[in-house]
Amino acid sequence: MQNSGTSQENRAHHVAALAAGVLSLAAVFTIQGGVGEYLALVAIGATAVILGHRAILRRGALRRLAIVGLVLSYLELLAAVGLLLLRVTGWSQSGSA
Repeated sequence: MQNSGTSQENRAHHVAALAAGVLSLAAVFTIQGGVGEYLALVAIGATAVILGHRAILRRGALRRLAIVGLVLSYLELLAAVGLLLLRVTGWSQSGSA
């Protein structure tokens, strides 16, 4: 567990994790396209998840914000992987398999 750093540094990590989660989730709704764009969404989500995990290991009053950011990051990563799988497999809503 990381306990190093000052309280101010820990706050910055917690807020950065929240911001990464919110921005990664916003990216799902703004980036549309093909396989390349969905791969970029997976990379964005993975980066936000890593930042969130590093932030929740730090003590501080804003740790709850880091946890919320981590949950949002995981939601984005799940959505991005799902969209990528749908695009790669070619499954559509038309029902013709």
